[in-house]
Amino acid sequence: MQITNHIGKTVVIFVVTWALIVASAQIAFRMTKENDHPDLTWSEFLNLETSHLTTKSGIRLLFIGLSTGFLFGFLNNAGVWQGLDALSVMGSGVKPSSVNNASQVSEIVNDLFITAISTYINIAIYEKADVTLRQVPLWASLTGTFLGSLVGIWVGKHFKTNPFA
Repeated sequence: MQITNHIGKTVVIFVVTWALIVASAQIAFRMTKENDHPDLTWSEFLNLETSHLTTKSGIRLLFIGLSTGFLFGFLNNAGVWQGLDALSVMGSGVKPSSVNNASQVSEIVNDLFITAISTYINIAIYEKADVTLRQVPLWASLTGTFLGSLVGIWVGKHFKTNPFA
């Protein structure tokens, strides 16, 4: 019964997350279409056209997307582990609910710092490369974020900074 309850909660979280992603994509698509590009298609909006990736400029855009996504994913996940590690000093001998609180504090602080840091670095990358966000394939940024997250989790778990943990 308990496993079924966890599976049900996981399915709800998954469905709600995808619904929010689709809704926000729909809003962005409509706004972009109304303001700038009346003939815009979903394929163009999502930058799904891959034929340009065989050119030097297409490969460059691919690597920009992968690197900016990787940067965010890595910093975010490694930062959460490092934050939890640093906060664990405060949590020794404390109830499990306090561990959840420490986790939430770590996540909030991490979100603020990493979002700011990666946003500023991404702006610098886009400016240096002289490209806009719309030119970079969305799927490249998402793939980079996924790969960066995996590496960030591994690094965060294996390189703890807290000597007391």
